Amino acid sequence: ANLLDLCRNVRTSSLCPRQNMKIAYCGYDFFVDCFDVLIKDKHTILKVFSNPCDNKYEFNLGLKKKTEELGVEFTTDRIIETDIQKLVKEGCDLIITAAYPYKVPVFYGMPRAINIHPLGLKSIK
Repeated sequence: ANLLDLCRNVRTSSLCPRQNMKIAYCGYDFFVDCFDVLIKDKHTILKVFSNPCDNKYEFNLGLKKKTEELGVEFTTDRIIETDIQKLVKEGCDLIITAAYPYKVPVFYGMPRAINIHPLGLKSIK
């Protein structure tokens, strides 16, 4: 499987029981294809959390541009528990992290979450 197949499997995963979910996305341009698949599949992106990038070696300008075009909030602030609590109130179904460099706080009552990490891609066939 390739990266796009992994992203497409989000819609059929037992972690994602329905289509057209409300999703918080955490990442940067490295896995922007995952973000594109979510948009193509008509999921609602509630908010995008990225990280400060130098835009020489790590980039987030592409993801930021896409969020601006969609009218989705974009931040380079690290996701914290109060962000997740707000997302829960907005009906967030899923948090997806794609090569996101920060740990997402875990607590009772938070939405389901999927972490896509580049180290696992080598071994997937």
